[in-house]
Order: sequence, then C-alpha cells, then structure tokens
Amino acid sequence: MSPHASFSTNQHPFQGVPPAPTPTPLPQFREFRRPLSDNELYDYCFYFSHPFGLTRASCRSYFLPSRAEGLNDVLLHLDVRSPASLITPDRLAIVWAITRLRHTLIASRIILPPGQYDKAYFSYIPPSNPTHALNEAKLTFSVYRDRTIDQHIESFMNDKRPHLSWDQLSSYAFIPPSHPVDASSSKVEDFTLIFCAKHCIGDGISMHHVMAEFLATLGGLDGTTGAHRTMAQLTELLDHEWSRRWASQTVLGFEPVTSPTEARMPSANSRLQAAAHKVEFLKNQETFIGGHTIPRARAATFKNVSPDITYDRRQTAAIVAKCKARGVTVSNTLFVLCNFAWTRTIRARALLGDRSFAPETLPVMMYTAVNLRPYSSNERVALPGSYFFLSLTYFNVVLPSFLPSASSLASTFWHRSRSVRAQQKKYLKSPMLIGRTQTMNLERGARSRVWAKEDDDILAGVSTTPSPPAVAVAPKPDPTLTPAAPAAASAPPWSLPPPPTMALVGLTLLGDLDDIYPAAAYPDFEFGRIASFTRKTKGKMLLLAHTFRGKFFIQLGWDVNGFREGLVEEFWARILNGVDEFLLDQDPVLARL
Repeated sequence: MSPHASFSTNQHPFQGVPPAPTPTPLPQFREFRRPLSDNELYDYCFYFSHPFGLTRASCRSYFLPSRAEGLNDVLLHLDVRSPASLITPDRLAIVWAITRLRHTLIASRIILPPGQYDKAYFSYIPPSNPTHALNEAKLTFSVYRDRTIDQHIESFMNDKRPHLSWDQLSSYAFIPPSHPVDASSSKVEDFTLIFCAKHCIGDGISMHHVMAEFLATLGGLDGTTGAHRTMAQLTELLDHEWSRRWASQTVLGFEPVTSPTEARMPSANSRLQAAAHKVEFLKNQETFIGGHTIPRARAATFKNVSPDITYDRRQTAAIVAKCKARGVTVSNTLFVLCNFAWTRTIRARALLGDRSFAPETLPVMMYTAVNLRPYSSNERVALPGSYFFLSLTYFNVVLPSFLPSASSLASTFWHRSRSVRAQQKKYLKSPMLIGRTQTMNLERGARSRVWAKEDDDILAGVSTTPSPPAVAVAPKPDPTLTPAAPAAASAPPWSLPPPPTMALVGLTLLGDLDDIYPAAAYPDFEFGRIASFTRKTKGKMLLLAHTFRGKFFIQLGWDVNGFREGLVEEFWARILNGVDEFLLDQDPVLARL
C-alpha cells in the first residue's frame, strides 16, 4: 500500500491510534470477480497508444508504466468553506466507508495472473459488517496536516512511486486549516478534499458525481429532521448501506462488482453485423487526418506541470453570451483556440529561422473524450447499482492549420467553431456510434493482451516475436509517433503514402459542473477551486476546461521534460491570448498586464 494513501503517526486524526486490524470476512462473503472489459483493459495497459498502424517496437513501454508508474491516475480536489463541525476526520471517514459500499470498483483490486493477459479481473471481498467497512475505509483515508494542496498535487503527479496501486485503486484525503480547529465549532473554515482513482475504474464525469454524492452525504440535510446529519445518523446510514447489500446470506440480486459500459450497450446481433461495424469503423477512421504535433525531447524522467487560469463571473458571463450569440459552445471554441495558437507559434518560430514544423497545408487534429452514459442502458443492471465505471470513447476534430489575413481572423475563428460543433454533432448523432465503440473496444482489448505479453517477456529477458502492426482502432493518438509505412514490396508503385494521423493535443471538456454540484444540496458549503490532475508519462499533454459557480476554468498539463524547451509555454500563452482576443474582445497584450 502506498505510504501516501495510508495513515501515519503525524497524519492520523484519531488521537494517534492506528486503525483496528482488518477483521477476517465471514465465510458467506466470498470473493466476487468480474473480468476487465476490453476498454478497461486497454486503459489499464495503453491509455496513450497510437491508433494508426504502429510497429510494435514503437510501443514497448506503454503497458509496464501503467502498472508500475501510475500512468493516468487521476486526482480531483475541491476547496470548501464550511462550518468546522461538518468536516471532521471522523465524519469524512464514515462517509468514505459509505461511498466504498455504494461503488464497489473503488474498493476492489485488479488481479492479473502471470502470463494470462485475457484473465485480468476485478476482485472484491465485501466487508463482513459495518465496523469492518469503516476500518477498511480508514486504510485508504488520509489527513495531511503538514502539506499544502499544491505540494500534494506535485507529489501525486511526479513522485517516482505512485500513490495508488493495483491493490489500492482509490483513496480519499483532506487537508485541514494550518491552525488548530475546534471540531465542534460552527465557525467557517477552509478545507481541501481530495479524491484519487485509477483511470480504468472511472472517468472524470463519474469522479465528479462521486465527489458530489460524498458532499451531499456529508453536508446535506436529513430528509426527516431537516438538519445536518449527526454522527449517529451517518452511522445508521452506513449500517443501512451495508445491510441492504450484505445482511442476507446471499447476494440480493444486485451486482457485487459494477458492470462495464460494454454490458450496458447493445452488441452486434450477428457475425455479419459485427463485420459491417468493423468495415464502417475503419472507413470512418480514414477521415481523421492530422499532420501537426509538438516536437518532443528525449528525457529519462518526466515532470508534470499544470498551470491554470480562472476567469471571474463577469468575464465568464461575457464569454458564454458571445458563444451563444454565434451558435456555439465554449467547448467548441477551445479546439479553435488551440488551432490558432499552434499556427501562430510555428509562424513565430519560423521568423526566428526554425522551419522544422509541419507545413500549413496539413490539417490539425485534436481528440476529446465522449461520455457514453447517454448511449448506454441500466436496464440490465440490478439495483442498488453504481454509476462509477469507465464510460468513454474518443472523437477526433480536424481543422485547417492555415490562418487568413488579420482582417478576417475573427470570422474564421467563429466559422471553425461552428465546424467543430458540426463535426461533433455528426459523430455523436450517427446511428453507427455504438457499433464503432464496440468494434474499437474489441480491437483495443485484443491488442493490449498481445502487447502486454511482449512487454513482460522483455522484462524477463525472454525472446519474443514482435506482433504485427496493429489495426487502426483507438481514436486517442500519441502525437510522438508517426504511422508505420507500408512494406515497399506490397505497395503498388502508383499508390500514395498514407496520410499522417498525428494529434496536436487532447482536450477534456466537462462543461458546466453546476449541473453535478447543485448548490441546494449543500446549503452550508461554499465551494472554491475545483480541478483534476492526471499523472502523465513522458511527452504527454492534456488541456482541461469547465465552468463552475459562474467561473470559467482552463488548464494545460504537460511533461516539461518531454518537449522542446519553451515551446509548450508559448503555445499555452497564445491559447490564453486567444481567449482575450476572440472571447473577451480585449487586446491580448493589455489583458495580460
């Protein structure tokens, strides 16, 4: 277990007494297992693989870092102003225990039998009673009195040893005020709450929903009394959540381990339909062409940074109103902001004599995640169910890289924003969306199993035969890599080389989080900054954005060791300048002063 996610003497909130040892589960509570789905296994193995025709030699390092280096572990933190009596270590621990009962993937482990790459499974052993549930929860709950949130984020993203492991898929922590706090006081204090999870068990949306549910349990009003829940009422709720699932000698019809997205979506009715889905999927992938990527630098280690900026309510209202007037969303414009920022960056570099970048005749491709929950059904899921599971696919946006004259920049900006909206609508409204997703998942799962064996053979010093180039399957490209060239002997002399399929950057766009965190659910909580961070490996980059409580938040995370010095910083500065120029009608230079 990671030392960062467990109690230590200086962190322990319970008078320095270690948690009680975990009791042995009663005999009726056997281990429940569920195989990792193809999508989960791929995320567990190769979250940043390239989709189009790679040679296996290009990708030998992806599986092992995900297991050993915490690749793509996610941290979500929220600053809360609250009466001190509502946020105490005891209350937090018991609500965390309730959360682990409701969402069993959070409390599970991943087991991969040696060499059996299609046998990876989630393992969940229910607690034998409510006290056992609380004691288990305390083992993954921490109080950090000796660090700030920035120090904790730095540790989470860059420590050589990851905070999470495949034996511990999640953790919860909080940072209290630096001064002594009377836990019985109604005085308002500042707290920071931190929820961490492996990406293969949940995505950003599901993590926010868990955080929102956690806060509603912690600080919401009891439906009977109309007051905040007391410790006694929280204990009763823990008893209730355990009893409705495990008080009987047998499982009462619900899923002990949450089912994957694939089980919630229709699959092909026949082999013919599956073949048709695959053909359509591959033809659709041919439309995703991208020739631009940010050049990488070779480095032995990674160092993640994630600068961000928050626009105030007045600025955010102006941004939203302007986008609405032009028939687009703020999320649509972010692709174009990246598009313009990159072209301006390479033009500025060209003026300094650096002409090593791709020409403006090639388009720019960017990718973003698609939440599959609106397209899946819970009809096959017995209650009480859980919404915490990975439910993502990916979609690519392609835009021209050239820029027009200065006089028509604004009109081009909004035209391309509408193009983004049209591309997304076409992809998401397609009747083939589910077929594409299921086909992609099957291909990704098959590929991940083959590559996992090759990587483990290399680690063991065993000779292995490299697998053949993979089929185009995953619309989440690795921009450090280029497509494998076809064998010269098999290519007709008149054929053209395949088009480039590199992505410039990935975007995680969560929209308005107020829909997830309704203010009425937490009458005495005042929320401040909310942000998420991923533990990225060498040469990775991700832009994140959302609005929350009337404020627009944008963040760019990248590995500073993995890119040419200063290049991503220029790109980031020009994204922010674009917000000023196109969304706020401000002079970018004056706006930054």
